[in-house]
Amino acid sequence: VMMHSTRGAPPLDPPKDTDRDPEAEWAVGPFNAMEDMQVTKWALFCPGTRWAQTAEQTGFLSFWVAFWIINVLWFVKWIYFWICTWFMLFDITGLVLIVHRRRMRRMLGLPTGILSWGEDCCLSFFCAFNIIAHEARVAKAVLRKTQAPKDG
Repeated sequence: VMMHSTRGAPPLDPPKDTDRDPEAEWAVGPFNAMEDMQVTKWALFCPGTRWAQTAEQTGFLSFWVAFWIINVLWFVKWIYFWICTWFMLFDITGLVLIVHRRRMRRMLGLPTGILSWGEDCCLSFFCAFNIIAHEARVAKAVLRKTQAPKDG
């Protein structure tokens, strides 16, 4: 958080052989976390910071607004639902994650039907850390695609 406030968003890593376009990265799914260990570590140990940066990169919210929203909601969840701390059961935090995930689907032109709603709800409530890492990898792929030099 301190690095973001003093230096801004970190630069993108150099391209790797495993980099994919955003749609292909989305299709790989949220359970391929070992491909980008830096993103996975941030999602696991500092999920609010990782999600806030992804929200900023995708234009959903500014970094600080997203950071405070997600962290305040998680704090409230810890107070009222301390037994279910590691599961995103029936709380507003999961709803915020779903809204952001649905927006990313529309941004990438991916299916938004009823089955995708069910998938997004289950992932947001039961695998929050995985989808935070997954969305971060997709956002990085989008940034790489938009910042790539144009041929021509």
